[in-house]
Amino acid sequence: MIDMKEVTMVIAGIGGYGSTVLKFTLDKLEGWGVKLVGAVDPAWEKAPCWPALEAMGVPHFDSLEEFYKDHKADLAMLCTPIQFHEEHAILAMRNGSDVLCEKPIAATLPQAEHMAQVAQETGRNLHIGFQLSYVPSVLELKRDIMAGVFGAPIAFKTLTCWPRNSDYYARPWCARLKKNGQYVLDSIAMNACAHYMHVLYFLLGSTMETSAQPEWLEGILCRANDIETFDTAALRIRAAGAELDFMATHTCHEKVDPQIVLTFEKAVIKIAETREEDAIHAVFHDGTVKNYGAVRTDFYNKIPYCSDVVRGLKKPICTVETATPHLKTINAITQHIPVVNLPGCKNENQVTVVEGLQECLQEAFAAGKMPWELTDRFGAPTRVELKNYTWEDKL
Repeated sequence: MIDMKEVTMVIAGIGGYGSTVLKFTLDKLEGWGVKLVGAVDPAWEKAPCWPALEAMGVPHFDSLEEFYKDHKADLAMLCTPIQFHEEHAILAMRNGSDVLCEKPIAATLPQAEHMAQVAQETGRNLHIGFQLSYVPSVLELKRDIMAGVFGAPIAFKTLTCWPRNSDYYARPWCARLKKNGQYVLDSIAMNACAHYMHVLYFLLGSTMETSAQPEWLEGILCRANDIETFDTAALRIRAAGAELDFMATHTCHEKVDPQIVLTFEKAVIKIAETREEDAIHAVFHDGTVKNYGAVRTDFYNKIPYCSDVVRGLKKPICTVETATPHLKTINAITQHIPVVNLPGCKNENQVTVVEGLQECLQEAFAAGKMPWELTDRFGAPTRVELKNYTWEDKL
């Protein structure tokens, strides 16, 4: 046990992503000086992690309200569905907890603003769990970007091809615009691949705690699954004087883990977080190489980082303000870009695959282009101005 102030933590949503978090962190909590004092889920007994929690004597609760009736926690980690982020974060902060809310912040910008307002009123820290913002190698890279080591940014690009099958879309809130009258806006860009959009904004922030603000974007959204939102997105965004290209699809036949390439005046940087390669490399035009270290192995550094904020040892690094450019982008495209329906066929793994789509995205990524620059298959992109964008409650 590290000799430090013990931080108590409650985790909500252990039946979903919270179970994944605990799978990779439960044996590390003690070393981080974190004591788990509550596990919350209305169906806690079905959570894959519950047997391990029960063996450790961690008490279970059906709701956060039930937990806070007689218990307290320094930190509340929220892994609940998007439509509950605002409610749960505010409840936790008003009960004296700092909050680590999983991405995205919430469904809409007004909800995020309300959460930030309560954080200010209560004096609590509200962290957003975009995991790359807490990885030491990413933070070191950002310091060098801010210091001008690579010169001016020119073009950033990211591509992810993650097949998702019928079971994935069978979850009650998955790819929904609303659930029980509450906004969700879940999509590949809002949730599964959100980290890879956010990190482009984050790395271009003028300070460690801020992100670049989008000026405008153009893009296409597509779906082949029978869903309300979209399963494929291709967006070109203008921010901080650079072009940010984001491409992601679930309607692919082969898994391609996230690829991120950052082009600057003086260097090209590759961020890899695959099982085959877990590293950040900067290659300067003169042939010099700087290695920043691993990415994937530090995905859950957000827990010890936020615990150190509780201890007063660190400052918040990913707040509502930091994460807002991502949410603004999602709100804007959901409202203003029409979704193109594409024909697809289910493969043997029950993944709906659009023939040739993955290959088109990979070709575009390799060439530094967008899909509509290679084919008219998806139609023309829609342009959305973002400088003065505000959310309109019209969905």
